Amino acid sequence: MSAIAETEQRPALIQIDKVSKTYVRNKALTYAIEDISFAVPAGEVVAIVGPSGSGKSTLLNMIAGLLRPTSGVVRYSGAPVAAVNTKVGYMTQHDTLLPWRTALANVRVALEIQAVPRKDADERARKALADVGLEAFAKHYPTQLSGGMRKRVQLARTVVYNPQTLLMDEPFGALDAILRVNLQQDFLRLLATRAEPLTVVLVTHDLEEAVTMADQVIVLSGSPARVSHVERLRGIREAALSTGVVEARRSPEFGRYLNLLWNQLHLGRDLRGAGAPELREEATR
Repeated sequence: MSAIAETEQRPALIQIDKVSKTYVRNKALTYAIEDISFAVPAGEVVAIVGPSGSGKSTLLNMIAGLLRPTSGVVRYSGAPVAAVNTKVGYMTQHDTLLPWRTALANVRVALEIQAVPRKDADERARKALADVGLEAFAKHYPTQLSGGMRKRVQLARTVVYNPQTLLMDEPFGALDAILRVNLQQDFLRLLATRAEPLTVVLVTHDLEEAVTMADQVIVLSGSPARVSHVERLRGIREAALSTGVVEARRSPEFGRYLNLLWNQLHLGRDLRGAGAPELREEATR
């Protein structure tokens, strides 16, 4: 898909316009992603799915300003991303909590970097912990918290400074199935109760997670990655919020979207360029 995928609902906050990224490996030029274009509307959740090594994390890193495209342009609020993007928060699969800090102090880190006065920072950090159900664990250290609680602390730390956009790279992938569903439910509630709409770009290998949480799913082909399909989802996230994630996944509409995207994902794998070498997982996952 070469044209930018716009939607009728909201203007694009993020635009990926004919972006390619190459790496040199064994003295040969290799494409991680090639001629990718899509848009992320303001206030929506857009999920990116694709085979391992298809450049999903590369795209997140370019939106964050941590990587530069080889060609094409990444725009945020209409301007090219030319430096670290301070409008975004980045939530990775690993929680990276500081073990010598309490949950409250871990959440407060981002505000300390912004030189927010200590009293205000503590109040905002406590509110963020309360939003994820951990107000009673503010004085606990990471080693005293379960995996799901640590992930909630990470989420609170990521949103405490009110980023306009949240980039999520397999955020719940390391958790067991029950914890993953619970955190998906908590995250949907958090999105629904925020005063300012949060734009989210979610990279995931879990198609059920993508269908549950996203307004739009972008399917990438195999390396070199291209956009092979864009699917707008209707009603699933609202159902998951009102009736619960598990109940929403029992609906025929959920099954229809899941089957459609599963087929598109396999079709995208078949579109892998002939003879294209596999890229390093840490560079392109």
